[in-house]
Amino acid sequence: MTALQARAWRQRQSRGPKLFAAAIVLAFLLLVAGLWADTQLGLPLSRRVRSTAAWLAGLLSLGALFGLGEMGADWINARDHVHDPLWKRVMHLLALFGFSGGVVAGMITSVAY
Repeated sequence: MTALQARAWRQRQSRGPKLFAAAIVLAFLLLVAGLWADTQLGLPLSRRVRSTAAWLAGLLSLGALFGLGEMGADWINARDHVHDPLWKRVMHLLALFGFSGGVVAGMITSVAY
């Protein structure tokens, strides 16, 4: 085994713990965002859930939908410029409303069931 192959093998070996740590951090952030979203909605998920696994899954889905909504809204807002014509700005606003409405409908559906 050459030195280059040994180094590549060590890098592949060290990738596993980094991916695991990143997955743990992502899951924690999703849980925090889900709990925050549940709190903003008046804690309907926390009050009605029957099992801990369903509660955690609900919080993860709320966190994922919240993150998706933030990313989508930022993406739509980044394309909107003051010097654009009015019809184009109205289309961006309608896209933002439609996207936000879809995310909110997803949140309500995940909380309701």
